[in-house]
Amino acid sequence: MNQNLFYIALLGPTLFLVVAFILGAITPKYRPLHNTISELALGKFKALHALNYVVNGSLIALLGLLLLSERSFSYGAAAVIVLGVIIVLSAIYKTDPIKTKHPTTQGNIHNGLFFVGMLGIISAQFVIGFGNIGTATGVFSLLCGLFTLILLPITVTRQTYMGLFQRGLVFVVMLWVTGFALYIH
Repeated sequence: MNQNLFYIALLGPTLFLVVAFILGAITPKYRPLHNTISELALGKFKALHALNYVVNGSLIALLGLLLLSERSFSYGAAAVIVLGVIIVLSAIYKTDPIKTKHPTTQGNIHNGLFFVGMLGIISAQFVIGFGNIGTATGVFSLLCGLFTLILLPITVTRQTYMGLFQRGLVFVVMLWVTGFALYIH
């Protein structure tokens, strides 16, 4: 595996979070505790948000491909690839505003992609966790899987602090992707 390429790809999860945090802080009328990360695609900096999705989603998919080339933990690597591709596709299929009463086809596709990505990651977290039970990687994966599994339904209930819970969910997922990649590498 090309070391430089690996470390560049490893930046994807962290950069995704950092850019989303910055855009959330500077977007007018956007409230990070209440609005989802995807709603940044509807605001003043929608082009930068789309760029965040495309660049960092591509880096995450590349990271998954590099991990797949290691020929161990193929299921986890495939889940990382799928997550990266879904993030890229989220630049094309934008979300609807959370308070909308009439979701669009595009918004439904966006939400469906989100669920596919999260379910893939949750299953990978548990497969890696149970497959390595008794090791630090197993415990880390199981804990991340548990937090992801708890945060996902809380996030989608459209409650007052949906943005906060979604950020927690995305943080745990990106933390797992990074930790998993470093473990395999």
